[in-house]
Amino acid sequence: DTTAGANTTRLVARRARRKRSRSWDCLEAMAVANHTRHGAIGRRPNAKAVMVERDEVRRAEKLLGIDEVDRLRRAFNRADIDREGEIDLYDCLVAFQQMGRRAVRSDLTKWAKGRGPHGRALRSVDFLGFVKAYAATFYDPRPDLSTDTDGHTPGATAAKPKGSEVHARLKVRMNAAAGGTEGDGDLGQVQRWADKLGSKQMALMEEVYEARAVPVRRPDGSTVGGRVGLPVSVLREAFVDLGYDVSAQTLSSWAHALGLTDEGAGSLNLSEFAYAFYSLFLDPDGAIPEYLLADAETTAG
Repeated sequence: DTTAGANTTRLVARRARRKRSRSWDCLEAMAVANHTRHGAIGRRPNAKAVMVERDEVRRAEKLLGIDEVDRLRRAFNRADIDREGEIDLYDCLVAFQQMGRRAVRSDLTKWAKGRGPHGRALRSVDFLGFVKAYAATFYDPRPDLSTDTDGHTPGATAAKPKGSEVHARLKVRMNAAAGGTEGDGDLGQVQRWADKLGSKQMALMEEVYEARAVPVRRPDGSTVGGRVGLPVSVLREAFVDLGYDVSAQTLSSWAHALGLTDEGAGSLNLSEFAYAFYSLFLDPDGAIPEYLLADAETTAG
């Protein structure tokens, strides 16, 4: 009868809430982020409200929206070349990259640990697993940064380079990437990145930069001659403004390798922001460059 049906529905919902995994926390965080990005119109997404749905894909559709799930399915299908309904775990990285999202193998290794048969690590994922891996990589409300990118762990005892040393090192890499020279001034560097990335992309980056840049301050709080910079702490949000994203773990390793988490070097000028975008999303080898990790090891040693 109706009463029995209602009781069964409530029981399913209670069991679902008790069994709710961390994956659904990540999916909820993803749904909330998308909701906010689109103007926070309507009711705020809540995973508890959809847990009564037994089919997890339909549950994800109700939480994330059909359009977002379709976008993820298209990315999954591009990676599922053999149309077997599953892809290799690390093929997710290629799919993420095609979506403008940057992650590394260790992001997925952490997520996959203990999720396979008999408590083993997953080696492949179906579509639902792909969605959960995506949410866990880019929207985990409690990201674990204890073991950093591809086995690299930022050393707490690393010698801290001065801010001027960090930015001088950055300039060398920017010149190598964009074909600049030591004699280029700020405007010359910006023009070289406009040539490299395209004027339309550079104009969008400048718009995002101007919206998020703040006065550069010394450790004592005083400003540095009216200079402004993009704080490394909001770099990921700036990438999202551009339609891209990077996992917290990848960005943490990248910033540490360049010394950008150290005092006095925690902000970027416009050219450095362009280089950050290029090195994280467009660098052809698709990996954290070896010279960055070598720098971090030299600094720590």
